[in-house]
Amino acid sequence: MTDVPVIDDFIVLGVPDDASLEREDTVDALERLAELQILNQYEGRRPRALLLYTSQWLITGSWEEALAFQPAHDCVACQAGNDQAVAFLKEFPDKKLALGNLHYTEIW
Repeated sequence: MTDVPVIDDFIVLGVPDDASLEREDTVDALERLAELQILNQYEGRRPRALLLYTSQWLITGSWEEALAFQPAHDCVACQAGNDQAVAFLKEFPDKKLALGNLHYTEIW
């Protein structure tokens, strides 16, 4: 059996003002949206499924908190996503975003 790599990724999602990680339905919705977003990144052949591991989520309206919540995977694209989240929250301080460090395996 070969080792299947775990992929680290970063995602930013808009959320309603009342979104809270204390609510199980919010966390479930974030996980489903993250899975759909990941699958939509594939062009052509997509994996049959994704095995998502425990994600680290932050829901915030604070650009300072977003800045401190760095992507687990330090690549240019993930860092750009965090930078965009910070810029968005600076421009729209009355909005909230969900930032997630995702860890998953592709099932081909």
